[in-house]
Formats: sequence, structure tokens, C-alpha cells
Amino acid sequence: MSARHQSTSKDASAAPVASPNVPTQFIGRLPDFQSTVQSSSPILVDFNTSWCLPCQRVAPEIEKLASTHSKVMFLKLNVEECEDVSALHDIRSVPTFLGFKDGHLIGRVEGAQLAAVERLLVQLEDPTPLPPDFPDPLE
Repeated sequence: MSARHQSTSKDASAAPVASPNVPTQFIGRLPDFQSTVQSSSPILVDFNTSWCLPCQRVAPEIEKLASTHSKVMFLKLNVEECEDVSALHDIRSVPTFLGFKDGHLIGRVEGAQLAAVERLLVQLEDPTPLPPDFPDPLE
């Protein structure tokens, strides 16, 4: 089974594929998620729920950040639909943002803290390669 991504863009003609500058909805299971974050593109994952008011308030700002951080793939993940992924990463509150670079988890922001999310995006866009001994929390 492969992961599917749905564009959150309002353009109905847009293909439902992940884009580095448009937040996309992740739909899949743990193996799909692990395969996605192993990509060479840096990824910011927004763990959320449909009923979370802080998630709803921060969503337009995250879309703006996506448009200005084109090197980063933005994924939205509903914790109630992807419980295995949420459990693996110990998601206890929403929104929670995880940053992955070269398949490694490099940062975590809990809550609607946009300044902290922006700092994480700067880390994700840093072209400096991770050291070879960087710990891999996915193993």
C-alpha cells in the first residue's frame, strides 16, 4: 500500500500529490509514513485534528510559511486517522510539529508556537549535511 497525499489547495483541478510548497494531507499507515520521511527533501509534519481550535487558527499561517519555505515539504497528519504514526512519535497534544531531514527527526514543536516552527524551518533548510552518527529515532 502506498501513502496518499491530498492537496489542501482550494484548486479542485490540482492533482493530489505532495508538493514542497503546498501543505498536503498524509493518508497512510506507519510504513508509508516512514518511507515518506526517508526522502531527501526536508519535511515538516503538522500533527492535528479536525476539532482542534489552535490547529485551525494556525493553519493559515502554516500555509503562508509553506509558500515562503519552498525547500521543505509540508505534511498535515490527523492523529485520529494515523494513530500508529502518532503513537510512534508520542504525540500527546495538537498541534505538534516534527521536522525531518535526511530521514532523521531533528526537531519538535508542541503547540501553536509559530516562532518556534519558523526556527525549525530554518534548521530544515540549512544545507549543512547531518553528521554520519546522527541518531535515527525511526529505528
